[in-house]
Amino acid sequence: MISVAPVGMVMMDDQSNITGVNNAFCAVSGYSEDELMAPMRMADLIPPDGRGPIYKAVAEMVAARAELYEGEHQVVHSSGDLRWCYFRVSWVYDKNEGRYFYVAQVLDITDQKKVEHMKNEFVATVSHELRTPLTSIKGALGLIRATKAQVQARVLRIANRRIQ
Repeated sequence: MISVAPVGMVMMDDQSNITGVNNAFCAVSGYSEDELMAPMRMADLIPPDGRGPIYKAVAEMVAARAELYEGEHQVVHSSGDLRWCYFRVSWVYDKNEGRYFYVAQVLDITDQKKVEHMKNEFVATVSHELRTPLTSIKGALGLIRATKAQVQARVLRIANRRIQ
């Protein structure tokens, strides 16, 4: 069931050594199952500056005896590219082995992050482009309130040209 799951799945021991993966996770990481199982740790797939936050969050989950941690973290693809992934990490007790292990569901959200970034840039650009003419219009209206009719007509013509 795990091997055909559409979401990346990773099983790890309590030292974050990878003990099992599925094809979807192999696609996210860019590594084959053999490469991931030949001793590799999950930490090897996370950028050094991103390891602290996930370690801390998972340690807090274990300390609180919580069942699930969820968060967004980057994964280093075998090509060296960084991929944004949504992690759901569970801490499970294996009665047969008599020890705990981790199961992580890993969903690649890189494309969603790119779309979100483009949307934010677009909104910032539109906001800036609207602010410039609106500032001129606001200034012109302020002058109209403070001046005589002859000057008001001239200021209105200038403001009208700014809008077009």
